[in-house]
Amino acid sequence: MLLNHEKTAPVNYLENWPEHYYDIKDIDEREALLLQVLNDHPESKEDQRRLLLLRKRYPDKKLPNGVRKDNFIASWMTILIEGRTNLHFYNRRRIEREIRRCFTALCVLEDTPDPVLLNEWRQFAHLWITTCVNDRNYQATAFGMFRMKDQTLARKIAAEINEVTHVIPAKFGIEKEVGPFREIMRHAYINMIENGDQYWHDFIGY
Repeated sequence: MLLNHEKTAPVNYLENWPEHYYDIKDIDEREALLLQVLNDHPESKEDQRRLLLLRKRYPDKKLPNGVRKDNFIASWMTILIEGRTNLHFYNRRRIEREIRRCFTALCVLEDTPDPVLLNEWRQFAHLWITTCVNDRNYQATAFGMFRMKDQTLARKIAAEINEVTHVIPAKFGIEKEVGPFREIMRHAYINMIENGDQYWHDFIGY
């Protein structure tokens, strides 16, 4: 198995708040419990910040499957798509605007990487890496007939993290601003992927 797995036990979400905040998978329920906590503790700056980030990441409008859109996932995918476009005089400004818009939506630009935001990035990193490992479409090779070997999949995930958090930002001179986000993604990869430290060193090298 590629992922390191941890056993989880049933939890009371409100017990030792916010320890189990990200265990609440349903975003509507997560928001409702957060509002309940804020109703009891309106002075909590950290929970005010959590609510702000939750509503920025998950707008009220739902997708056709009834799930609230994850703007972090959408922005990550757009960065990959737009960032791989060959740059030339006529498209550079448009692509740079879109890349900056996406990093702003990820709260990387025009925001402060405080502990609450760092935790939001950590949860996103965990979600994205888990999705990549479990998604058969992501793993597919040879027109979907075969699945990647673990090492090949690990290489693909590492390459995309490096592409989104370093290669593409460097094209527009914002790699320093993206640095804290990159570190979160790198640490998540190393901790979640079996032999992740060695893979990262072999595939990326820095």
